[in-house]
Amino acid sequence: MNGNYIIDTNIIIGFLPGDSYIMENVRKYQNVYVPIIVIGELFFGAYKSKNTEKNPECIQKLISNIPIIFCDLESSKYYGLLKNKLKQKGKPIPENDIRIAAVTIQHNFILVTKDVHFYEIDGLAIEKW
Repeated sequence: MNGNYIIDTNIIIGFLPGDSYIMENVRKYQNVYVPIIVIGELFFGAYKSKNTEKNPECIQKLISNIPIIFCDLESSKYYGLLKNKLKQKGKPIPENDIRIAAVTIQHNFILVTKDVHFYEIDGLAIEKW
């Protein structure tokens, strides 16, 4: 497992209750990034939760220690390409996940996720932690 990693929302959520396996991997592999899309999903979950004061603070603290990767014009091109290929295959996946995959492919990173629908995207390197 060498390279640069992008971690999906479901992996970050593992941090919140203190999933030691995931935390160990983030420390072990220093090139770990969080896409801005994932941060939006996390805050959405935090604000719809029962603890709307504590949960956003936990997310803010967590992401302050992990570099954020942003979308740009190039990732938008990948998004359009990926969405079109998925449509042609008749295998749609959630919009945010297409954006996460696009930024991952753009930077030639490895996506760490537990979501199986990412396997529908050709050329996307995936690992499970």
